Order: sequence, then structure tokens, then C-alpha cells
Amino acid sequence: IDGVYTVSVTGAGSTSFPAISYDRVGSYTYTLYQEPGENDKAVYDDTVYLLTVYVTNQENGTGLDTQWVLRLPQTEDKQEAEFTNFYEAVLPVTPPLIQLEKLAKESSFANAGDLIHYYFIVTNDGMVPVVKLIVNDPKLGIDNLIIDLKQDPLMPGETYTYEFSQAYVVTQADVEAGKVDNTLTVKGENEEELAYEATDDLTITREQILPHIPKTGESRTYWTGIAALMLGGAVALILINRRRNLKIQETDQE
Repeated sequence: IDGVYTVSVTGAGSTSFPAISYDRVGSYTYTLYQEPGENDKAVYDDTVYLLTVYVTNQENGTGLDTQWVLRLPQTEDKQEAEFTNFYEAVLPVTPPLIQLEKLAKESSFANAGDLIHYYFIVTNDGMVPVVKLIVNDPKLGIDNLIIDLKQDPLMPGETYTYEFSQAYVVTQADVEAGKVDNTLTVKGENEEELAYEATDDLTITREQILPHIPKTGESRTYWTGIAALMLGGAVALILINRRRNLKIQETDQE
């Protein structure tokens, strides 16, 4: 196209340019070079080769002969053009992997105004250190809380415990619902800022307070008291009657 022929070569491959036909005597000069690719981790060979083709008449005068010379500027002739590119070594990137457990110090609540103290445990289940945690807990009003672990990364197999400084205050709506549902999301990042997000739910239920019902043994206590009162009344009546009898007998003697 417009006097330029382009061919693609991938990796360590090679290729040949197509044949060129000539119909007259002369010297034909070409440049051979590599166009840089788009890999920003590569250093592309910018060598420019010079190809000269000499076209002459055959000795018998029946046709044309060609001879070609490939060389670098001011160097000896070459047999082939070779381009060597250098690529930056890049280690395989491994994303983090975490496990999340949401917990609370309280196992239940009773009334509006009660406090629930939440905390969570993160376990590094991956193969690379975790250097940052991003925490979201809408129930506590926490939005993208960043926990920086660069000074003491969470290594594979290790756990990290975080206790929220603010407690959740139980509302009347929670009391009527009989439970408090809470969802926690934690995103763990490694040094390459690759992230893994984990979510865990926790439900705290309302404590059921039953009305006081006396035990079977307690009812006997009441009957014992009643029987004691009745017995006391009977004794009083007997004493009164005895006093009355004594008075009557004294009157009769007189």
C-alpha cells in the first residue's frame, strides 16, 4: 500500500516477503524495519535494515538477472533481518481470598434502647498478604471504612479481629419485629490492589420474657396460710364460748 508492504510476526516466529518482479534494469533500494507494538512492558528493536536489489541483463540477452544485498548501515552484509525485543518479566498476579464472620457480644435483646456490640473476624484464606480492609455496615452507618494493614499485613492463614467502637441501639421497630438483622461487607486488598469481597449476615432475636406463674409447690404455701387463719379463728371462737360458759356458771351459783 503506497509502496509499503507489511507482514505480521508473532513471538519467536519468522516470515518471508513475497517475490518481487522486475521488468527493467536498475538498482532498487528498500528499508526493512519493525513497527513498535502496544505492549507497555516491552522494549522494541528499532533496527533498520537496508535491502538493495540489482537488476541486470542476462549474458545471452534473453532476460534479467537479480542480485540482492541486505545490510545494516555501514556494516557488513547480512543474510537475514532479525529483530530482538525485550519484555519486562512480570510475575503471575494472585488475587486475595478472605473469609468473614460477623459476631456480637450479646445473644439477644429485650427492650428498645438496649445496645448490641458488633465485631467481626477476617481469615486470610488466600496465598498473598492482605494489606487493606474496606468495611461497610449500613446498620451501624459505616460506609467504606478503611483499615490499613500495610505495617502489619494479614498473612495467609492468619485471622484479624475488629470490634466496632459504636454500638447499635435497639429501636421500637426492632422490638416489634422481634429481631435485628445486620449485613456486613468486607473487601480485602493485596499490594497490587486486587480485591476480594466477603459478606456475612447476623440476626439477634428478642428475648421472650414470660409472665410469672407460681410453681406447684408454691400453691401449697397459700393453702397452708389459709388453713392457719381458719384454725386461728376456730380457736378464738372456742375461747369466747368458754368464757361465756364460765360467766353463766358463775351466775347460776350466785
